[in-house]
Amino acid sequence: MTTIKPLLFLVGVFALPLTAQTCLTSVPETTPTSQFTINTDGTVTDNLTGIMWMRCSIGQSWDTNNQTCTGGVEQLTWQQALKSASQYQYAGFNDWQLPNVKELSTIVDRQCVDAAINQTLFPATLAQNYWTSTSGVGSASQAWAVAFYSGKTNLRSKTSDIHLRLMRYAK
Repeated sequence: MTTIKPLLFLVGVFALPLTAQTCLTSVPETTPTSQFTINTDGTVTDNLTGIMWMRCSIGQSWDTNNQTCTGGVEQLTWQQALKSASQYQYAGFNDWQLPNVKELSTIVDRQCVDAAINQTLFPATLAQNYWTSTSGVGSASQAWAVAFYSGKTNLRSKTSDIHLRLMRYAK
């Protein structure tokens, strides 16, 4: 029996990241698919805010045939994220930017957790922290992130390696 306990412990530890998204139908959607225009180039446009979002996290590629994001998701420090965003070219646009905390919070779906996002619009989004461009007030070493496992915001050290999703204002 002693050899089974460590094995069960390891199975339990490795099963934790595989939690499925949970959505409560009693809570209204905050990012209904009908609010967005799904573009054919791997982007979506929020018709309320005018923000065009990349459907995939940085590091992933949009798979048009399967309508999903594939590949590994990059993690960058805050400074690297800002620099990467300013140089990014995608879907024929070169004005991508790291969203501020209010902008990124607009794609949180409060109906769901693990990940707190509309997975029709943003497939394969990790239930992890994503950078914003917003620095912490009173702390030059921290910036705000949105935790897509819960939808909450939190301060993170700017030297932390965190995911990112870019946006631009549609013209």
